[in-house]
Amino acid sequence: MVYDGKSWANAPDTWEVPEDQLHYVGTLDNGMYYLTVNGFYNFDGKKFVNLIDSVDANADFRLLKGASVAGTKTDNQADGKLYIRLRNRGLVIFDGINLNFYTKKDGLPSANLYNPNPDHKGSMTFSHPSGALIVKDNKFQNYYDDGGNVTGGANVTTLDGEGNLVMHYRGIGLLIKKQDHKTYPLKLSSVSIDTASYFYNFPTNFSHTENSFVFKFAALNFKDPKQTNYEYILEGYDKDWSLPGNFSFAQYQNLPPGDYTFRVKGITSNGIKTNDATYAFVITPPFWKTWWAYTFYVLFVVVGLYNLRRIERRKMKLKETERVRKERADARLKEAELRAQLSEAENERKSIELEEARLLQLSLLPHELPKPPNLDIAVYMKTATEVGGDYYDFSVALDGSLNVAIGDATGHGMKAGTLVSLMKALFTTDSVKLEIDEFFSSSNEALKKMRMERVMMGFAMINIKENRAKLINAGMPPVYYYNNKTNQVEEIAVHCMPLGALSSTAFQTREFNLYPGDAILMMSDGYPELSNGNDKQLGYEFVQKSFEKVAEKQPEEIIDYLTTEGFRWANSSDPDDDVTFVVIKFR
Repeated sequence: MVYDGKSWANAPDTWEVPEDQLHYVGTLDNGMYYLTVNGFYNFDGKKFVNLIDSVDANADFRLLKGASVAGTKTDNQADGKLYIRLRNRGLVIFDGINLNFYTKKDGLPSANLYNPNPDHKGSMTFSHPSGALIVKDNKFQNYYDDGGNVTGGANVTTLDGEGNLVMHYRGIGLLIKKQDHKTYPLKLSSVSIDTASYFYNFPTNFSHTENSFVFKFAALNFKDPKQTNYEYILEGYDKDWSLPGNFSFAQYQNLPPGDYTFRVKGITSNGIKTNDATYAFVITPPFWKTWWAYTFYVLFVVVGLYNLRRIERRKMKLKETERVRKERADARLKEAELRAQLSEAENERKSIELEEARLLQLSLLPHELPKPPNLDIAVYMKTATEVGGDYYDFSVALDGSLNVAIGDATGHGMKAGTLVSLMKALFTTDSVKLEIDEFFSSSNEALKKMRMERVMMGFAMINIKENRAKLINAGMPPVYYYNNKTNQVEEIAVHCMPLGALSSTAFQTREFNLYPGDAILMMSDGYPELSNGNDKQLGYEFVQKSFEKVAEKQPEEIIDYLTTEGFRWANSSDPDDDVTFVVIKFR
């Protein structure tokens, strides 16, 4: 229900409100976010979009499957970020673009976090079985029970207005950890090298055999020493600082020769940073890596070159022998040329047979496009040099609906052409009388029984009846749908196994409405896999953006634009795979 300030009313159908119970997570700049038992939805004021199967360069929303919806009925956000707990798996922090997943390896004290509480300073506080966790700016500050409380951790933890940690223990009471603002110094207490330990005067030069170190350090905080978190780095070896943790030592094994500086810093229980403690030292190289050793290496090479020259002079004396060998080699070369000519003739014969097979493949395509009153349709196919496996077709079902299909057999050659012929026969006879899901199941069973040795058929089909479309995609690239109302292109990724892959396969159906001006792009993988001179592929993101630029145009113009841009990317070279488009425009 929606309340407009005066009365309650049902939400518009265009919102596509999920049937599952919605659990509000929070609101970011790009909309409101909700969790359900099986989904993660974004609502931008116009439509609910389920992101649970979405993956991009910044976020893998599949991590949210099985997220805990308990406690998410109120705002679970702080400082412009959403905090989502994964049931016994860790924590996700999402800022609307970047989705970061944290586990115990990343500094979490426990994978079981509960009862999140935001504060006015942009921090989020969690309880866990061993204490409390404060998260701010994607940094963790851990607090552990000191053993004087009941085990199992606090029920609820939060920060009061003065920054004190307030921990509520069910049936016991409150524990308040008052925060002071004192800065505690951090000291490097000892350095152990192999079996020797040093506590005051640390050596600065070591041989290459003295290369295993243990650094021990401590912040002089005797109030809560176990609550101090440390970060360290060995400059000259580590690329970045370590993750925060309460271990007060660092260990390095088998360091190579070089100059190093060990640095450590900490944050004490009051949240205040300590000073940096540093220790610089040098591990000298072994004698075989010293300057005089390299001088010996140079002299050794010079002597070797001199001896090599002597060997070359000896070879000159064998010139006559080499001449005889060369004559024999020329004879073998002529024999090889003769074999190459025979092979070329055989290849020419095979090329003629492949061209005949390719023409047969093209003859299986529709000679005329259907012209329904509410649709404009255009197609395009550019075949590869060998016999390819691309295929498109149309049929009108018994109920008057239109079936639009596109397919791609795996591989090239005669097997692929044979599979296209079989698919043509199945589509012609069965698509007009069977429902779309029944047709896919029947065709999959038929192709599997053919036992064509790992040859499968990627196949996508849309059934359009009036303004309602049903889609099944079995192993083909995603179908792109242009919404004329929003001027945006949606990638419809329905992942099913190709036909003929498995004997028993469930095919997922995606249904959606078509409105005037909407457009659909179906294609084979030959287009996004076009390569330029640097072996870089065109990619699916380019396809989606290019389609969005020209989706308002007629189907023929859309195809002209896509082919022009694609083959400009490929420097007008022939594609390695068939390139096929089917574009549908709803009037």
